[in-house]
Amino acid sequence: MRAPSIKTLESLNLEKDKAKLIRALIKKEQKTRDTKLFPSTLAWIESCCHTPNWVERALSCFNEILEGHGVEAIEGESFRVPLMAYVNRGETYQSTLLFCYKTQSFRVQSVGDYLERMGL
Repeated sequence: MRAPSIKTLESLNLEKDKAKLIRALIKKEQKTRDTKLFPSTLAWIESCCHTPNWVERALSCFNEILEGHGVEAIEGESFRVPLMAYVNRGETYQSTLLFCYKTQSFRVQSVGDYLERMGL
């Protein structure tokens, strides 16, 4: 899967090692079930009846790295698949890490800018 560059990830006010960790997660070179790196994500996964999908687990890990306010989604027209999911950083126009279900890709962009670009 394509991933934002380290430099782009660093624009989220991240240190280089955290940007590399996010990139490794996107590239599936790092596991989401790491007790030392992602204790909250692992606890959440273990509390679920069915294992959350990979995108949900990755976004939860990103939330821990970015010290966000949780993972949120915006529903699409069909309500079967979300339009996008993202790490809530507390401000609509603050850059964050989001996943676009249409393109099946992660990007660094603010939720507000993304929705404006989509005409919503």
